[in-house]
Amino acid sequence: MRKILSILLMTGALAIGIGSGQQKDRAEVDLQAAIRLETVEGDLKGAIEAYKKITEGSNRAIAAKALIRMGQCYEKLGDAEARKAYERVVREFADQKEAVEQARALLAAGGREREIETGLAVQQKWVLPAGGAFTEMRQPSPDGRYLPYTFLLRNRLYLHDFTTNEDRLVLESQAGSAFFGPPSISPDSRQIVYTRFTRSDSLYGARDYELMIAGIDGSNPTILIRDKEKFLQPRAWSPDGKSILVTAENGADGLTLSLLSIADRSLRALTARHDYSGLSFSPDGRYIAAYRASTKSGLLPGPLILLSTDGGKEMVLLESRAKNWPPIWTPDGRMILFVSDRSGKNDLWAIRVSDGRPEGEPLLMRSDVGLMEPLGFTKDGTLYYKIYIPSQGDIYVADLDPATGLVTSKPERINERYIGSAGFPADWSPDGRFLAYTRRSPGEYNRSRIISIIIRSEATGEEREVFPVPASAFNQTMPFPNRLQWFSDGRSLLATDFNEKRKLVFRQFDVETGQAKVFLDLSDRDKAVYAPNLSPDGKALYYVEGGNLHRVMRRALENGEEKELYQMKEPAGSIDDLSLSKDGRQLAFVQANAESKTDSLIIVPAEGGSPRELLRSKTLINQIDWTKDGRHVLMVRYMATGPSHVWSMSIEGGEPQPSPAATDLQAVHPDGRRIAFYGSKEGNEEVWVLRNLLSTPKTSR
Repeated sequence: MRKILSILLMTGALAIGIGSGQQKDRAEVDLQAAIRLETVEGDLKGAIEAYKKITEGSNRAIAAKALIRMGQCYEKLGDAEARKAYERVVREFADQKEAVEQARALLAAGGREREIETGLAVQQKWVLPAGGAFTEMRQPSPDGRYLPYTFLLRNRLYLHDFTTNEDRLVLESQAGSAFFGPPSISPDSRQIVYTRFTRSDSLYGARDYELMIAGIDGSNPTILIRDKEKFLQPRAWSPDGKSILVTAENGADGLTLSLLSIADRSLRALTARHDYSGLSFSPDGRYIAAYRASTKSGLLPGPLILLSTDGGKEMVLLESRAKNWPPIWTPDGRMILFVSDRSGKNDLWAIRVSDGRPEGEPLLMRSDVGLMEPLGFTKDGTLYYKIYIPSQGDIYVADLDPATGLVTSKPERINERYIGSAGFPADWSPDGRFLAYTRRSPGEYNRSRIISIIIRSEATGEEREVFPVPASAFNQTMPFPNRLQWFSDGRSLLATDFNEKRKLVFRQFDVETGQAKVFLDLSDRDKAVYAPNLSPDGKALYYVEGGNLHRVMRRALENGEEKELYQMKEPAGSIDDLSLSKDGRQLAFVQANAESKTDSLIIVPAEGGSPRELLRSKTLINQIDWTKDGRHVLMVRYMATGPSHVWSMSIEGGEPQPSPAATDLQAVHPDGRRIAFYGSKEGNEEVWVLRNLLSTPKTSR
C-alpha cells in the first residue's frame, strides 16, 4: 500500500490536441518535446531553437506558448532577447488573450518596474530548494518579509527571508518526533505557532500532540496545550495577536473549532459543527471565513460561509458544488478571495462582504490560474501565492539479462506522443505485442488525474488512447489505478479502483472500446484487499488482505472459493506488494516488519506451502516482478541516499545485485529479455506575488 505515496507524487503536464487535425497534434508534440528539452535535459539553447521553429507554424495558440517559453529560456540565460519574445506576443498575438496577459505580466516582472496596461504586476519571489516539492506553508508575515514552512518529511521547520533570499533552519525535531504544518506567523512577525507530535513507545500506538509557540528564530519553544489523542493544529492568529484559531480531530465527526487564549491557555469552542475547512480571520477579527465540507469528501466542496467569533450563527456567502480552495480576506476586509473550478477550470474569484453578508455575485479576478494556492495578503495589498510545477514522467525500456535479471543496455524512452505525462502502472500483453500504461494530467495540489490508458504497439510504436467508459470507472478523487494487468486473452485489462466509500474494487475494461465493468467487488468486507494478480490460465486471483495481520489469499474465480496462503505473525506490520511468477507457481511479496523496522522479501508456493525469506533489508522494498525463468525476483530498493534502483535477487539466496540504469520497475516483457520502468523529473514549488490585483477591473459572474 505504500505505493500510494509514490503515486501521489507522480503527475504529468501535457495537453491533448483533439479534433483539430494532424497539424495541431504535430505542433503540440513539438512543443512538448521542446519543453522536455528545456526542463528535463536542461538544454536551454537547444530548446530556444526548437521554440523558434514552432513559432513559424500556423498554429497561433501553440506559437504564442512557444514564444513565452522561449522568452523564459532567454531569461535563465540572462539574455535581453527575452523581452523581445514577450513583446512579440503582445504585438502579434492579440487573439491569444491568455498568452498576451502572461507576456505582459512577465514584462512587468522583468526587473524594469514598468507597469503593464492593466496595472497588474506579477513577480516570482522564490523557487524552493531542489527536491523540496510538497511543502506545508501558510500566510507570509504582514510586511512580506518572512514565510515559515516545513517539508512533508516534517523533521525540520524553516523560515524563508524574502529580503535576503535565505532559508534559515529554525527548528529540528528530535528522534521520534516531528512537526506538522503549516506553521503560522504572528501579526507582529515575532513568533510562530506550530504542531509537534511525539510518538508513544509503540510504532502504531497513540501520539502526544503539542501546540507550540516559539520566537521567529525558533528561540524559547513553549507548549501552549497538548492532547494525547486529538491532532491539534493552529489555523490562524487573531488580528490582535492575542489568540489562535485551533482545530482538533474529533473522530468520525471531523474537526472541532476553538479559540485559544495565549495569555491563560484557555480554549473557547466556537461552534458545535465539525465540518469546517479552509479557515481565515477577517482583518477586524469579527468573522472567520470557511468552507463547510466533510473531511472525507476531497478538495473542499461545499458552501462558503462566515462564522462569527462571538458565537453567533453562521452565514452562507456562496452555495457551491465546485471544488474550492481556502478563502483569504483582502486587507480592507471588504472581499474574500478563493480559487474554484466552478467555471470548469481553476480561476481566482472574490466575493464582496459587508457586515457579515454577501454583496452581489462573485467577481472573476483572474482566469485559468492552474495550480495556484493563495497564501495571503501583506499590508500593502500584495497577494502571495504558491504554484506547483508538476513532475514529468515517461516510460523507458532496456535490455534485460534473463539469466541474472540485470539491465544490460542504456534505457530508451518509448512514449513518443505523450511526453512527460506517462504514468505508472504499466504491463505488457501476454503475447508481448502491446504495452499498456496510464496517461495523467498535472497534479492538483498533490493529486494526479487519469486521462486515459495508452496501448502502445511494440511492432510500430503507435500509441492508441483508450478512454474507460463510464468516467466514474476510475475514481477521480484518488490517483488510481495503481495496478494494471492484462487478461490472458489479451483483449482486456484488470485494474484496481476506489469506490465511493474509498474501498478498492477490481475492474475489467475492454482495450478496444474502453467499456469498463466491475470484475470483482470485495469492498463490503471490513478488511481492504489490494495488489491483485491473475494466474496465467485466468482461473485464480491472488491478492493481499489487510487488517491487523495481513494475509496473502488465493481466490478461485469459478466458484469464489478462497484459501489463505500466508498470514503475518506478531508483531504487526504490513504486506506491501505481491507478484506472481510468470509460470504461476510462485508468489513473491514484501513484508514490512514493525518491530525491527525492516522489509522482508518472501516467496511462497502459489498453491500454498512453507514461506521462505530471501532478503531482510533496512531500506524500503517495493514494486516487485519475476524473471521469465522464475530464478530471480526483481525489486525497487529505496536507499537512504541517492535515487531508487531496480535490484535482482536470486531465489537461491546471496546478495541482491543492482541495475543503476533502471529506476521504478513496471514490468518484465514476456520474452524475459526487456524491462519497462518509469523515469521522472521531480516537480517543485515556487512562490509568486500579484501586485495591484485589487485595483484592476473585475468581471461579475
